[in-house]
Parts: sequence; structure tokens; C-alpha cells
Amino acid sequence: MLPFALFGMLTGSKWITTAARVLALVVAVFFMAVGIRSLASWPGRSGPAGSPLDTPGGEEVFSISEIDTLYIITVPGFEGDHGGELATDLPSIGFEPAVRAVMVDTADIAGSVSTVPILAAAVAPWWVDPRSEHPLDRQWMHDMAELLETRRNRVFAVQYEPYCLDRVRSLVDFLDRFGFRCHPDSGFTFLMAGTLQCQTSDCSTCPASTY
Repeated sequence: MLPFALFGMLTGSKWITTAARVLALVVAVFFMAVGIRSLASWPGRSGPAGSPLDTPGGEEVFSISEIDTLYIITVPGFEGDHGGELATDLPSIGFEPAVRAVMVDTADIAGSVSTVPILAAAVAPWWVDPRSEHPLDRQWMHDMAELLETRRNRVFAVQYEPYCLDRVRSLVDFLDRFGFRCHPDSGFTFLMAGTLQCQTSDCSTCPASTY
């Protein structure tokens, strides 16, 4: 707003002073509306008073930096699933919080997924998110996606390919910088799809920033 201090030199023009008055009225109405909205939503805040992460309507902003453990749900041997490697690579680059790998037994989906606490944050294969449009052509895949939704987990559905350490760093950078709006008692699924049509062997010629 500092440039407005220079407008005093332009008061000789009537149209400028008129425009300034109209602008001042618009700004006043805007800030009054913001203030009224904030007061109206105050009783529904779900976080600590004054928290910058509070949002209206009883929702909150979920952030990876606030959790104790990130669960990596992986199906060993399943094509394109690098969850086991991710669980090893995350601590190696200094990722916090703690990381726990959950190895899924396709013959006991309920027993495997139930080791992840309700409402806990988890990384899962990309196909658990229906927006991936990946065919769930096996019953255990349907069961796993449905169980994660029922248990209200905060799921990051990751498409790993092309998998390399730069891909891991880009995932961490994204999770560190962004929050995800949701109700305190609800889960969500956030699809983190791969955007490059290439192979892991191509990583040596690809800048990490393009992931």
C-alpha cells in the first residue's frame, strides 16, 4: 500500500480524487466482509485458537510435518510398486517423521491394512485412487482401496515410475510444502501421478526439477 502515499501529488485532478474515494470504499467493504466472515466461522474452528492452519466450516489443514509416522503401504512384487524402496530411501535423505513399511499380504488385505491406524497418513499405490483410472482387475485391489477409504486414512496415492532418488526428493519436497484441507474425522486420497513417459534409466539425463 506504500505507493498510495504518492497519490497526494495528484489531487489536482478531480477524476483522480473521485476514483480514490471509490477505491477506498471498495477496500473498506472488502475488509469488513473478511472480518465478518472470520467472526462468523470462529465457533467452528477445529484447531488451536489463532492457528494459521484453521479453516472455516470445522475443517483443518492436514500437514505431513505434524504427524509422528508415515505408513508406506506396499505390495511386494506387484508391477510398478516401489513402496519398499521408498520406505528405505526416505530416511536416507533425512525425511521426518518416522517411516514404517506395511507389507501387504494379498490373501489377507484386512489384516495387512488394519496395521495402519485409523486416520493415519499413508502412501499407497496409485491405483487406490479412482482418478488414476487403473483397472482394479483383482478382488484384493478392490478390497484394499475400499478398506483405506472406510478407515478414513489420509492416503497419498503415488505412481512411482520412473523411480529414482530424485523422484523421492521431489515427493518429499511436495509433501513438505503443501497442506491438505479436510475434516478432522475424515480421510482423503490425493493422487500423485507420474507425468513423464520415460524409464528409470533415463533419470541421468533428466533434471530433478521436472519431476
